[in-house]
Amino acid sequence: MRAVDFQELLDTQPFKPFVVHTSTGERFTIPHPDMIMIGRSSVTIGLPTDNSPRVYERTARISLLHVVKLDHTNSAQSPED
Repeated sequence: MRAVDFQELLDTQPFKPFVVHTSTGERFTIPHPDMIMIGRSSVTIGLPTDNSPRVYERTARISLLHVVKLDHTNSAQSPED
């Protein structure tokens, strides 16, 4: 996957939540554009708390080489502000 692929999803107006699928089978839902940072060779994803979907508790760093799919799904819901 390329960094530009992530950037295109983040630049979509209005933002639509999406899921990052990795080569290990992990899935990370991106409910808001503030929950991901895109680098040249990796992405850092904020893993939200139970209390607020826009406040992260931990992060996951994933090499772009291990991202196999990005998709919009019904399970990726927009957070309530």
